[in-house]
Amino acid sequence: MHIYVSGIGGVGLGPLAKIGNDAGFKVTGSNDKPNKYLKSFEARPNINIHIGQTREAIAKIHANDPIDWFVHTAALPNDHPELEFAMSNSIKTSKRDEFINMILKHHKLKLIAVCGTHGKTSTTAMLVWLFLQNDLPVSYSIGTNISFGENGKLDPKSEFFIYEADEFDKNMLKFNPHTSLIPSCDFDHPDSYADVNDYKNSFLQFIDQSVTTHTWSRVANYLDVKISSNVRLLDEVAANNATTLTGKHMRQNAFLAASVFSKITGIDMESSLGCINEFPGTERRFELIAKNLYSDYAHHPVEIKATIQAMTELGINPVVIYQPHQNIRQHELLDKYKGCFEGAKQVIWLPTFLSRESDSKLPILSSQTLAKAADSEGISNYGQMGSKLKAAIKQSLESGDTVVCLTGGDFDPWIRNNFLASTTQN
Repeated sequence: MHIYVSGIGGVGLGPLAKIGNDAGFKVTGSNDKPNKYLKSFEARPNINIHIGQTREAIAKIHANDPIDWFVHTAALPNDHPELEFAMSNSIKTSKRDEFINMILKHHKLKLIAVCGTHGKTSTTAMLVWLFLQNDLPVSYSIGTNISFGENGKLDPKSEFFIYEADEFDKNMLKFNPHTSLIPSCDFDHPDSYADVNDYKNSFLQFIDQSVTTHTWSRVANYLDVKISSNVRLLDEVAANNATTLTGKHMRQNAFLAASVFSKITGIDMESSLGCINEFPGTERRFELIAKNLYSDYAHHPVEIKATIQAMTELGINPVVIYQPHQNIRQHELLDKYKGCFEGAKQVIWLPTFLSRESDSKLPILSSQTLAKAADSEGISNYGQMGSKLKAAIKQSLESGDTVVCLTGGDFDPWIRNNFLASTTQN
């Protein structure tokens, strides 16, 4: 079977391409432009990748070796030239969920799905870390790069498939997991959900579709979950004292992962917690880019607060540079910002990164408006990506400050391009 992955350089589709390759399929992929994630395919020379997504390019590939299945991101527009070509040539097209469900069925894998507003990636990676460190075969898909393996893998000897089940586009509802984990839940993705009730009801449906769900009392209370034998609630107090990881949210993610791992494998909790204490982290989750310079994916007020809390545990009052993500999200979350920058020495606001904007009629909220909502006006400055921001970051680092860049958009690659090579030797 010839699989064509459109957007192979994305954190959702890239792991899927590697899984398809492990399954023995011929895999071809395209990306609109080069990015750092494509480097992870250097160890997979039999996956053919080209830059540029044109009708002419995919037509040439299809003529030489017919494509059987065109897999694409949920964010791909209907008028995308590759998608239009696939549809007009009767090529099977689907989002990633249909392909993953085929893998699960064909290889008789039990799905462990991690779903939630915050903590999905870290919790998924922690579960994978536990399996690998205990020499247990496992298949998985993680939505970021990791240092201890590839971000997507199919092991023919594995019993379980660990999957970061995103709630965007209601992706998680396409699965019937053997085991589900929900590390957190707050309203998000207003471009995929009509309102808060729609969001909550989707999570309730996800729980109903799962054989067993592991979560916290605060999540169950938020969703108004009817507690039954298939819902297991964990002790938050015990979680906060169980590991040596930095950050309350990371300790809770770790406890959740270790608890589920022990339940599934029979390996005792003490050993699992000891193993999780050595967890090396993932890319873009409190990631040290250079000396005193961090990048973090936090782009929701709850995530911002958690990241700053983790830094204050280390005795750090950071200089925060924040790039809001999606204007529609800012309108929905405006009243959630209050106090989320508590503990920061300074906040530099960048303009909102516009992504998947479906309602152009919404006025774009200014950085000043968002800072006022966050009660951070007294410590806030406003900037743009460019030479002035680069100089400001350099000055903060030279004065001994710790800088944390919070972004779900294009600020992360900008930081890496401007500081990774020039500061790692310091």
